[in-house]
Amino acid sequence: MVGDDLVVLSSNFDQRYNAGRVHLYDLPKLVAKLPAEGAEVLFDEELQSALNATLRIDQFASDVVRAQDGQGQDWLLIASRGRNQLTVLDYAPGAVTCTAPSEQPSRFDCAESHGLNTRSQDPFSLVVMDSGTQSVAAYISHLRSVRNQDDQLYRQSITRVPLQSYQDSEPTVERYTFLDYGGVTGMTFVPAGYLGIPATDLRRRGTLVAVERNRTPTMTLRGFTVRTDGGTVEQTHSLDLGATINAGASRGLVFDAQRERLYVSLRFQENADSFNAAIATVDVRGDTFQVIGLTEVGEELGQPILHQVPGGPRLLYIPDIRLNTIWVMDVSTDVPVVAHRVESVGLRDFSGTSAQVPLLASPVDMAFYTSGARTFAFVSNFSDSTLAVLDVSATDPRKHRVVARLGRDIDAEGEKEGP
Repeated sequence: MVGDDLVVLSSNFDQRYNAGRVHLYDLPKLVAKLPAEGAEVLFDEELQSALNATLRIDQFASDVVRAQDGQGQDWLLIASRGRNQLTVLDYAPGAVTCTAPSEQPSRFDCAESHGLNTRSQDPFSLVVMDSGTQSVAAYISHLRSVRNQDDQLYRQSITRVPLQSYQDSEPTVERYTFLDYGGVTGMTFVPAGYLGIPATDLRRRGTLVAVERNRTPTMTLRGFTVRTDGGTVEQTHSLDLGATINAGASRGLVFDAQRERLYVSLRFQENADSFNAAIATVDVRGDTFQVIGLTEVGEELGQPILHQVPGGPRLLYIPDIRLNTIWVMDVSTDVPVVAHRVESVGLRDFSGTSAQVPLLASPVDMAFYTSGARTFAFVSNFSDSTLAVLDVSATDPRKHRVVARLGRDIDAEGEKEGP
């Protein structure tokens, strides 16, 4: 969500064709389509009237953030695993463009040189830090570790890209190998998964947190301080989640900057066909990270998102990829409770015949938008390439529900949705 623009990435998840794209939708136009409170779920397959811009980019895009340098430069940054690139697009309200368009014919709308190779495999999670001047840098975590040729150890890989150099003929890309203990300890590090920063900690000496994504014997949450004016990195915190709470994997984290808490989605694999999951509440105020609560819920949780209901509770929304559900958790205190489960199916009319169809299909990410007295959450459905829309206006989270599903259901086998 960027102002009145909704940024949607097409990742080409089924690998059938080169379908990497970034779409910019006009949120007021999308909201104008939505039904009144209490009405039946709206199914709208035609979104062209609300589409402001679209560009073909590298496939397997995973994360997108906005970056501004205070000197008039405004970008959208996209981490893409297809060619291990950070794509840098020029952004203005209602428009996303390339400084250097691609020469036709090409499968990308931006020139190959417009993306920066991160020099490591599978760039995934992405955050931006700035020092208040022209010193703006993107930090990118990778899903694969890097092998050091000197000692043959695999290290956690996080790339730093100083964006002020992007205008140069040869932009700078710096790869930092965090936790570089070398051959002294003989430690082997798994790939970094998700990055996070507190919303109020973006200046000169920032806090960067990385959590390992893949299942390992020692899944770890690591904290760093970063001098953004010089890029100096120092590890300050470490918490072995695998040993502390027997966690097997994570799919995301989010800071509650006001309460200095960190919420991490976790998964515990019992066997090949059975999963359960939880949200860990982590205190990040002291010299060490400390787990102060663990709330078990769902089966395979995605990226958690915080939302403060005006006049109501502080809520954590967690997509459940396996159960096709959005869990709503009240985190107003340090004892989080599950307040609601948003249902995943609805009735759709097909020429007079009603049939149950999915409203949530492997939900992976959410963004909130307020229009007048109503607040909506737009949810990306990974499995069928649609957007679900939740009405989250009510103070009582038990009244939050899916009110619309936007876009055409794209089945991987080419079958049309129907009764």
